[in-house]
Amino acid sequence: MSAWGKRAGRELQNWAESVGFVYDPDDRGWAAFAGYALGTPGAPVAVASGFSQGFQVVLAQVSGQGRGSRGAHIRTAATAPRPLPSFTARPRPREERREGGPAALRTGIAEIDAAYLLEAPDPLAASALLQPPATDRILELDGAPLAAQGHWLATWRPGRFSPAEEGQLVAALAWLGQEFSRALATAP
Repeated sequence: MSAWGKRAGRELQNWAESVGFVYDPDDRGWAAFAGYALGTPGAPVAVASGFSQGFQVVLAQVSGQGRGSRGAHIRTAATAPRPLPSFTARPRPREERREGGPAALRTGIAEIDAAYLLEAPDPLAASALLQPPATDRILELDGAPLAAQGHWLATWRPGRFSPAEEGQLVAALAWLGQEFSRALATAP
């Protein structure tokens, strides 16, 4: 493992221990699966998992490798108790925000429609989840993408592990998992 990978592992291990998560450098299988399933490939160099607000959460510091690599990034994923409608919310490029560029899915909420390009195979099912207060919390992700597929709800960002940022993302994903589960339970 590279010096960068060892340092990333120590940082993630220290954070995991401080919040009651488990650091396991060999538990890369399901962290990698979550990323590949959600379109964020890369080789995990450090993995931690635990529970937040009743949801299993995994964090993986991922190295960018190979052709077309996006570089190092941190992936945070939570498992939902029931399958979620698949969707991806990616930040719109700044020029599209000003122009109000096209979207595959519109929620009818100006702030989220302007900030994110929303894509879903079943727009009706996804738009049922993408309503306040969930959209307010998504906007608080400060431009981080969000994706749901099956039982996975995930976000990722470029760069190295940051305890403050990851703590916020873990809390946001757990909250969104609860909100989405509530919305699905009350849906007709």
